[in-house]
Amino acid sequence: MSSATTQGFTYEFGGKTYHQKPLVIGQIEQLASAVEKLPIPLFEFSKFKSYTPQQWKDTLVQLLREGILSTALAVVLIPEGQKSRDRNLQEIEGDIRDECPLLTGVKVITDFFTCNGLNEIGSIARKASDSFQSQRTEMTQQPQEQTHQDETHPSQT
Repeated sequence: MSSATTQGFTYEFGGKTYHQKPLVIGQIEQLASAVEKLPIPLFEFSKFKSYTPQQWKDTLVQLLREGILSTALAVVLIPEGQKSRDRNLQEIEGDIRDECPLLTGVKVITDFFTCNGLNEIGSIARKASDSFQSQRTEMTQQPQEQTHQDETHPSQT
């Protein structure tokens, strides 16, 4: 069972209630570590929204095969009455493996994109990447120019 609220989504399974809210930085770091085995860069997860049923099936099989699904869900779900930083991820992961129906897990994934505005995050990540690449290019070009100036300077004296 799941329901949407103005601050996220609520799910019930195994006699417990879990909430999914917009991710905080610590969760993003944990999630990035959990999904690093996937062939899709984190900032391209918004592509999941347009997946065909076969692509969803293939992705879920890969998530299950790699043992990533329960870990990722444990990162994004917060047990009722707890703060993100106070969670026991191993315990939540065990509860998910033992109690969470697959359809609820799929719902958590699809709600994840709505809850976190991943289209916007992907756009920001691409802009940041482009900016870093631009700065890196400028930094690598500057020493070359400076070396060139240094080389010509001694012959002028």
